[in-house]
Amino acid sequence: MATATYADQATVKNNGSFLDRCSVALAKYAKFIIGEDPATQFHTFRADWAKSALQNPLGETQKIIFFAIWDPAITGLTSPVNQASIDGITDAVLQTVIETAINNTVLKF
Repeated sequence: MATATYADQATVKNNGSFLDRCSVALAKYAKFIIGEDPATQFHTFRADWAKSALQNPLGETQKIIFFAIWDPAITGLTSPVNQASIDGITDAVLQTVIETAINNTVLKF
């Protein structure tokens, strides 16, 4: 069983339900950031990003989607990737993938 190829990763990236789920995960994380302790380092910047992200979660998701599909949880999918394997990515795993992508890109200081 081979791991996900570039074609498989493109399939995941372009999958509508995957993008929708990523957008929900992004919005959930943005909501968390808005509610975090204001004394958190860089909170003002983080909260500003979160408020903006909540205005257009899909747009923000598209900005980080390549970082998400390069996560081992995605690259580790068995090729060929199909709808069942995409749907098999649990919400908890997807939440971690999205938070990691955000923390390593737009919120990296």
